[in-house]
Amino acid sequence: MTVVAVTGARGFRKGEEEIARGIVRKTLEGLQGVTEFRTGAAFGVDTVACEVGLNSFKKAWHRLYVPDQPHNADVVEMFDLWRDARRADIIRMPKGSSYRDRNIAMVEGAEMVCAFPSTGEEIVRSGTWMTVRLARRAGVPLLVVPLSGEKGWVENGAERVHA
Repeated sequence: MTVVAVTGARGFRKGEEEIARGIVRKTLEGLQGVTEFRTGAAFGVDTVACEVGLNSFKKAWHRLYVPDQPHNADVVEMFDLWRDARRADIIRMPKGSSYRDRNIAMVEGAEMVCAFPSTGEEIVRSGTWMTVRLARRAGVPLLVVPLSGEKGWVENGAERVHA
């Protein structure tokens, strides 16, 4: 029984979109025991994760966190259509809230965070890496899989093990 939150890069490198989509798809499809699947509504990883989650975790509860910031309206519309057939809800963040507020809400109560940053090098001004730091502070186990093709790793507390 696992509540999984997914975060990742908002865009894919030109010419590498299919490779990045494949990394996200293969990683998420390999997860076991997902009872709740959370993702944001941004372009890039969030959009792919939403599609994979709805198709791969049919018995799980699905939550789409929509920021009061620019986001992928098409994925919100798709999710809304799926809601009738799936156990799902849309969490619309309050007016004036930030991406950070959305990320905090996604991590709160999560039992695992899957992060798909562009690179394995931590970047200070990155929403994905901010979410990783939030999960670390909350003691939530992490699976970090860089879209650059670098080796991913698992963090559980202070321990870091290559996946």
